Amino acid sequence: MRALKLGLSVVTLLGCLGTLAYVTDAGAQFVAAPMSEDLSATRPVPVTPPPSAVTPRLPVRPAPMLTPDPTADITLQIGGLSSVYKRASLQNLSQAFIKLTGVDLNDDVLIDDFAIINHCDIYTRYFKDEFSWRQAREAFRRVIQRELESYPENVYMLGSLTLGRYDFERKAFMLDEESKFVRTGAFAFSDRGFSCPGGVVKQLPLTYNFRLTNPITLDRFEVPEEKAFTITRIMEQEQNRDRKVYLSFFIRINDFTTQNEGGGAGLRATTRATLMSMRVYLDRQRKIQIYEYTGTN
Repeated sequence: MRALKLGLSVVTLLGCLGTLAYVTDAGAQFVAAPMSEDLSATRPVPVTPPPSAVTPRLPVRPAPMLTPDPTADITLQIGGLSSVYKRASLQNLSQAFIKLTGVDLNDDVLIDDFAIINHCDIYTRYFKDEFSWRQAREAFRRVIQRELESYPENVYMLGSLTLGRYDFERKAFMLDEESKFVRTGAFAFSDRGFSCPGGVVKQLPLTYNFRLTNPITLDRFEVPEEKAFTITRIMEQEQNRDRKVYLSFFIRINDFTTQNEGGGAGLRATTRATLMSMRVYLDRQRKIQIYEYTGTN
């Protein structure tokens, strides 16, 4: 079992060997920014390559750039289709749930849940006054109706893992037993840190059990030898002795079904989804993409 720690959010992946922790900043998001980076401009590497080897430039694809803006999204072109991906969060998943399940927007409890999850400050300010809250509730209902089509169907999650040694025969960095993906396609998302004073969620899920339609099976990252040499030199230069690399999982949500109709923490949504891309980056800022998995590699 592999555990992903997304800041205050927890994702547990099943169907793989060993245990691997992914740790990210819950507030960080990404925005697409085409860029070209010449690694020949990096600091001199204190390693002398073999006489026959020439340190190559590492090809860099346009990649998302890290931004401190917590509301930023990523716009990516995958398979010839340009789509917006939002950071997986309780707020974004609640909006996707409302959009894709066709819930009854005339249900006051549902509107209250939406406010608790997405606008806790307004909820805590006005809910105690039933007259003020009646007006606020109608305003929320109109907002949902107006913005429903813009609610997300695509989300992304962040992670990391450790590269093993480079295999010269297979021309690939091998993944150790704890990092291999073996039909990895089930994970649970929940935000353990979520709370809204006085608010009790009754109808919207607080846990989302994802089931990928295309589970990941992967035991290596295939990389040309010259590119692999550059990667290892940069890792050594940056004192990345563990050979840690950074992942972004881009996921399309297909549909939801709910379980445990007790509500609140007991209400879970089974989320059927498709992995559109898993991208691997050399740096935490995710500027230098070194590999992409789409299920057809």
